[in-house]
Amino acid sequence: RALHDWASVLQQEGDLVAAHQLAERGKNAFPNSVGGRRCHNLLLQIEAKSSQIQIERVWNQPLSKIQVRYRNLTKVFFRIVPESYEARLKSVRYRPEQLDENERQALLAKQPVRQWSVDLPPTGDYQERTEEIAPPADLKPGFYFLIASHEPGFGLQNNLVSFTDFWVSDLALVVRTHHGEAKLEGFVLNAISGEPLAGAQVQAWYRARNDVRQAGPTAKTDSNGLFTLPAAANQVGLLVARHQEQMLSTANDYAASQADLR
Repeated sequence: RALHDWASVLQQEGDLVAAHQLAERGKNAFPNSVGGRRCHNLLLQIEAKSSQIQIERVWNQPLSKIQVRYRNLTKVFFRIVPESYEARLKSVRYRPEQLDENERQALLAKQPVRQWSVDLPPTGDYQERTEEIAPPADLKPGFYFLIASHEPGFGLQNNLVSFTDFWVSDLALVVRTHHGEAKLEGFVLNAISGEPLAGAQVQAWYRARNDVRQAGPTAKTDSNGLFTLPAAANQVGLLVARHQEQMLSTANDYAASQADLR
């Protein structure tokens, strides 16, 4: 028990190598005792695999790297699966990006457009490490999920599988609202050059009861890339812009009485 308590203090102080050595010593010396079992559990905590994937919400040139924050892993497996954003808008959910368990299973069963793995430098000190990974550069415009797994089979048992949504789009949406005015305004721009895009279509999708999305009004951008949409009081919704083969949604919902930029 003393070895376990000593190792726990070292773990809290961040000296995981020394904590591991002490816990292993306690486990091996007294494997069937209370202290030995506690040392065993502490070893499992220190040796546990973990990962966190961070990406930009919108992918365009120049592409940002995929950030993998991990420990006790030497390999990570990736899939990229396309999804219909329009279909998800019509489903009952707070946000189209949200997934329930059945939808996760359905995404795993779909044919990915890209699949690859990356070797990671080992974390011999049991500390978290961050690696940057180049994403595929030839994806078509659209809405996707990046799926990451500790195991090549992407099984959900004894494995960590994460789902992260993103867009491949050259569009940028800048939204502004007017206090006291029932309208939403904004600009559709080329995200790479910053130039305004004329003739882009912008549509509002408002949340109704039970978080069902209802299609709202649409507008076309003028020569300055400006659009204006009417918005009734207490209506909250997201915006979807389309221009040629490009598409993009806002990351947040907006109401006419709020002011924000995205």
